Amino acid sequence: MLVWLPCRLAFVGAMMSVVGGRLYDDKGARFPIITGASLMAAELIAFACLSHQMSDLVISLVYTIYMTGMGMSIGASMTNDLASLKP
Repeated sequence: MLVWLPCRLAFVGAMMSVVGGRLYDDKGARFPIITGASLMAAELIAFACLSHQMSDLVISLVYTIYMTGMGMSIGASMTNDLASLKP
């Protein structure tokens, strides 16, 4: 089961980049970046607290939260950084 996990979660990250882009267009860069970073921080805390009793299903669910946050924040961060460059 864990062999196919990165492929599925890459798809989740790609889909969440679309959501992050919509949020970037509607609310600016701050909202998707902070929301994505908060999701990634929550995932890291969950991994730290639950590391001894995690099954394969719990690992995949918690990692899905991480990829959701990554997809939302990375695209918005890169777009905001590129927009601030002078031509």
